[in-house]
Amino acid sequence: MTSQAIETARQASGVLVAEGPKRPVGKPRTWWLYVLLLLGLVLVAGPFVWMLSTSLKLPEDQYARGLIPPTLTFENYSKIFELMSFQTLLWNSIKIALISTFGPQPAVADYYGAPWCAVVAAGDGDMQWHCEYQSIEDCRPNVLAGNRGWCNQNPYPVAAYSAPENKRTRKHRTRTQ
Repeated sequence: MTSQAIETARQASGVLVAEGPKRPVGKPRTWWLYVLLLLGLVLVAGPFVWMLSTSLKLPEDQYARGLIPPTLTFENYSKIFELMSFQTLLWNSIKIALISTFGPQPAVADYYGAPWCAVVAAGDGDMQWHCEYQSIEDCRPNVLAGNRGWCNQNPYPVAAYSAPENKRTRKHRTRTQ
């Protein structure tokens, strides 16, 4: 409908006739977002597509500029197994991945689990942390024995270490007989 026809209909019938919206209401213009996403896709996937295209080219066509090779060949993939011991490389990678994932975990040294550290001066302004004490009472004699320093709680306790729980004990009084 033209705007003149809408105006004539309003005046004749007394009924309001609304014009349709020029663009959808509530939908922001996001075409630039799609352009940005497409650019990101090209930047991320482009090198992989180029690598796949190059792997399917003949050796004399390796430096050709086109993305689609003039003659497709899978000969390069068979050469990998001939020129290199690719099976050995692949098997070594699988072994390392399995051992590091499911193999034995490294042992944790006992002194990392100790909750108290003696922080002592080395003489040249360098401080050393000796984290091997289970209580401050065990740490204090080392610091007082001539080492300049102090006792401090271990800043890097091992999660496996659990401090003994302080259980409340009832005092038992002896009964007089």
